[in-house]
Amino acid sequence: MGQSRNENILENMLGASNPLGEPQSREEALLMQLLDKIALMDKAIIWRGVTTTEITDGSSTNPVTIDGESYTAKTGDMVTYDSTEFVFNGTTWQEYGAASTIFTETLTAGDTTITITDSQIAIGSTINIFTDVYGLEPTNVVVTAGQIVLTFDAQGVDIHVKVKVM
Repeated sequence: MGQSRNENILENMLGASNPLGEPQSREEALLMQLLDKIALMDKAIIWRGVTTTEITDGSSTNPVTIDGESYTAKTGDMVTYDSTEFVFNGTTWQEYGAASTIFTETLTAGDTTITITDSQIAIGSTINIFTDVYGLEPTNVVVTAGQIVLTFDAQGVDIHVKVKVM
């Protein structure tokens, strides 16, 4: 029995008969777009939480403890340890970013806002927001002197949120 149509498309996408060429069908074009999105997700940095496991730049410690549970880090995972951010490159932890102030909060299931108050927050600050759910972003962010208010759509589970202020 011969290959299915999908097998032929995948074979073409992998270069067996159409290396670096244009897609030969709408299905092949859609599959190529999907693979591109998957490749981007594989390179995305996803914040996993605050760890109590000691991490230093270049260390290979894995798994780590987050919220009292063991977590095995994957490429692109970001954690905070002792107010320092680290990103796992698949083998070692790399210190991430410039000097900053980091706030961690939990958006409780059903809630929609988090308010962070601190004198280091200024209207002109650079603010980076991370969640432990890929693609989840606030629907609104209001920054005033000394305060950040984040508004999210209501979620069915608790969401860990990290705000980095530089």
